[in-house]
Amino acid sequence: MFSSPKAPTAGGWIRGAGPVLLLPTGSNGPLTADKWGAGPTSVPLKQEGPWTAGALANHSWSFARNGRRANVNETFVQPFLTYTTPTATTFSLNTEGNFGWNSRQCSVPINAGVTQILRM
Repeated sequence: MFSSPKAPTAGGWIRGAGPVLLLPTGSNGPLTADKWGAGPTSVPLKQEGPWTAGALANHSWSFARNGRRANVNETFVQPFLTYTTPTATTFSLNTEGNFGWNSRQCSVPINAGVTQILRM
């Protein structure tokens, strides 16, 4: 959920802010935090011609559920850059950086993609 002004800023930036929610929906013990959590999230982005650039960022803290599990205290940052051609082919590059403040561990995979819109 993002709340955003109706129009971009004078510099062309679109901003959004809202909550991030963590729900205990995991079904496999080692792959779930089994905690409820929440925190702030924001996204600034700019679209100029065929280019879109920006970053999504949020931080979540756990506040309830399984007391035997470690608390959640994590930051997520996802900068992104895309270019769309006149034939609707989009080239994208982003990372999905996640830092666990309790574990002091970070992961930063790099993702590249190409998509094409087709008329059916």
